[in-house]
Amino acid sequence: MPRKFLVVADDTPEFPTALAFAARRARATGGRVALLRVISPTHDEHWSGVREEIERQLRAEAEALLRRFAEEAEARSGAQPVLLIESGDTQ
Repeated sequence: MPRKFLVVADDTPEFPTALAFAARRARATGGRVALLRVISPTHDEHWSGVREEIERQLRAEAEALLRRFAEEAEARSGAQPVLLIESGDTQ
């Protein structure tokens, strides 16, 4: 089973460096990069009528972002990355 190198796809300045490092390690070991984007669940009862739409939009944005990062990861590592989207606390 190939090794997977998990990179949290967030908005920190360290992300590009982490992605580059993981892609180099994946290429060197025959592994793959796994990109994880965590989206915050919506708990605001005031907006309960539109919660599903908000969550759908957040997921669509996360998917688009991961697809963009996946191109870079694949170019650097030589293998298609695993894309993961999870809901949870981002703090």
